[in-house]
Amino acid sequence: MKQQKTKNPVIAGKRQTLPVSFNGRFRLGCMFFFFLTTALFFSVTGFARENTLLQTGWKFYLGDVTNAASADFNDSNWQAVSLPHNWGWKRAQLGEKFYRGPGWYRYELAVKRQAGKRYFLRFGAASTVADVYLNGALLGEHRGGFGAFCFEVTTNLSDSGTNLLAVRVSNAVEPDIAPLSGDFNVYGGLYRPVHLIETSEESFALTDHASPGVAWLQSKVSSKSRLPKFWNALRINSMIITCHA
Repeated sequence: MKQQKTKNPVIAGKRQTLPVSFNGRFRLGCMFFFFLTTALFFSVTGFARENTLLQTGWKFYLGDVTNAASADFNDSNWQAVSLPHNWGWKRAQLGEKFYRGPGWYRYELAVKRQAGKRYFLRFGAASTVADVYLNGALLGEHRGGFGAFCFEVTTNLSDSGTNLLAVRVSNAVEPDIAPLSGDFNVYGGLYRPVHLIETSEESFALTDHASPGVAWLQSKVSSKSRLPKFWNALRINSMIITCHA
């Protein structure tokens, strides 16, 4: 009786070595890098990141206010909001002009600094300029309405555990911030989530454009780089059509 052929790499107790494609090697490399960095992180720190979503409990005022970043500022008459939040969209839906200027957010951040930990505030986005304060001190400014940004606040936290986070956001027209023009509306506000992230003292920093702290970058490109064979046949066709076709 003839035996049927099989593609199984293990035949009659012997293991066959199959060729691994470029994509296969790339996937294996990615998996190895991921597990290596994960094991290294937990072996060194012994502490996973804690991520707290700061969604409710915010106070908001539309307009500019003096001393709004101060911890003892009275915001009792401010509007209670939750994030994500923005202004301008209601009037825009009605076809009306909407406010373009500064607005303020305030939040009571209850966190007490612990030895061996680092603390970060990560903002998903703010439209379009954000000045961030913690306990009256300016952490920094972010310009641009579409990118995430992050500040480390480890040394800015109070010993009492009661902290005041204040954010001045403005959607006023700025000559260096896109979009400069267009047939769409530029609303203002903290329209993406805000997170408090706690890490071990030895950790990857999150302040590089609010990234996770680990990046895999291509450092060299040359004609001798090994590429899949089908890339040699890759062709890109493009056509530019003017307004007159």
